[in-house]
Amino acid sequence: MAVALVVVSGPASPVGPAADAHGRRYLDPVFARVDVTRDVVYATVPGADGVPVELKADVYEGRGDTDTARRAVVLVHGGGFTKGSKADLGQEGVELARRGYVAVAVDYRLRPAPTMTWCEAAPDGPQCDPRLVAAMTDAAADVGSAVDAIRRMSAGMGVDPGAIAVYGYSAGAITALHLAHRTLPGTGGAPAQTPPIQAAVSLAGAIAPADVSAGAAPALMVHGTEDTVVAYSAAVAAQAAASAHGDDARLVSIPGAGHGFDAAQAAAAAKAALAFLDEVLQPGAAHASTPAPAAPAGAVSPGARG
Repeated sequence: MAVALVVVSGPASPVGPAADAHGRRYLDPVFARVDVTRDVVYATVPGADGVPVELKADVYEGRGDTDTARRAVVLVHGGGFTKGSKADLGQEGVELARRGYVAVAVDYRLRPAPTMTWCEAAPDGPQCDPRLVAAMTDAAADVGSAVDAIRRMSAGMGVDPGAIAVYGYSAGAITALHLAHRTLPGTGGAPAQTPPIQAAVSLAGAIAPADVSAGAAPALMVHGTEDTVVAYSAAVAAQAAASAHGDDARLVSIPGAGHGFDAAQAAAAAKAALAFLDEVLQPGAAHASTPAPAAPAGAVSPGARG
């Protein structure tokens, strides 16, 4: 099943800051080749066993890019917070870099516990496995550290420190949404000491409505209507709760899709994500909006259909 930002693209050439005859930067491929710097250590943190863990990232950039204020996207892999690797989103890194982004695919702390269970519904709200809550908290803190590192080194990286998005799939999508709302997982919305981001893209992820907050970064959720891993209804509920707070929260419904997307569904998700990022990362773009009417399933909209 495809879950990547994989799109059909034509020939491109290395160019400077804006665009060339081949298309518009950030929407179309404007670099023929991509340079990858692998295993950059962005933080050292204690693991679940107390042993220090080096957190590493792979950085993707268009070869020959001379822009000194590029937009950055942090890529966060899925795997249920128990498995996965930054390499899982390598193709996304390539495609984003070809469009002029600095893409940073990150590893984060995992808790490989096969018996770890997801949150279950209860009369007084979702009840979550404490290990899952700890894993989600670690992930948000780690990806937040990556955002901090990019912002701290933005001049040397040629990145605009005010144009950093987080893009994730499944567990990575959940992490992206927690960073957008800056809340601690499983706490009913307690504030987290994570850095601000300018946008979040969630593929097949959702957070509890109680964990959303007012003033969140714009968030795009792309979700299959037949997802049985992270239920589609959870995405609808999260989007509705965020919109009720006045946040710019959009849901793209992929009819018939499960937790992964086929090639056509992945292409639709990629198109929506690229358009969203280009819109909200524009210089001077507003980072919150009032709710708007729902749009049909499959369209980018601040509204959701149940």
